[in-house]
Amino acid sequence: MPTGEEFTLSSGRRSSLYFDLKVLLLDGEFGSSAADELLEIIADQFPNVRRIGGEGLGGELAIAQLFGAVRRRDYPIKDAFLVHPRREDGAMIISNPPPPGTDVIVVDDVATTGRALGIARNFVPQCNVVAGAVIIDRSFGEAERNLGFPVISVFSEDYFVE
Repeated sequence: MPTGEEFTLSSGRRSSLYFDLKVLLLDGEFGSSAADELLEIIADQFPNVRRIGGEGLGGELAIAQLFGAVRRRDYPIKDAFLVHPRREDGAMIISNPPPPGTDVIVVDDVATTGRALGIARNFVPQCNVVAGAVIIDRSFGEAERNLGFPVISVFSEDYFVE
C-alpha cells in the first residue's frame, strides 16, 4: 500500500508501494477471496491446466490458498510442484515434479520482474509453462517480456494508486 517512504523490493527496485502479500495470504478472508478470484481467471483462460507450481514462500502460500479454492469449487487441478532449498545444503531442488509434456502454471504472490516465476519455470523444462499467475502484478508487462509467457493476476499495481 502507499506509504510515503521508499522500500527496496526483493527485485532490487525501489518503490513507495509495499505489498506484504505473505501476511495477507495468511489471512483467511483475504487469502481465500484472492485465491477464488485467481482460480476463476485460470479456469476461464486455461481450462485444461491441471498442475501448478511455484518457488519460495510467496509461491507456496499462493499455491496453498489456490488449493483451498480448488476444493471449494471442485476444480480439477490435480497437484503442485514446489521449488525450494534442500535442508542439508541449501541447494535448490524440486518436490513433486510434473511428468514431461504437462501443461503447468507457475504461481507467486507478487510479480515485479517475474524472477520467482522464472525460477519455477526453469525447474520444469520438460513441461509446457502456459502462464504465470500472481495475486498482484506490479511489473507493467516486464514479467511477461522477461518470461515469454502471459502473467495473469487478480490486481495490478495501479489498482492501489490513487
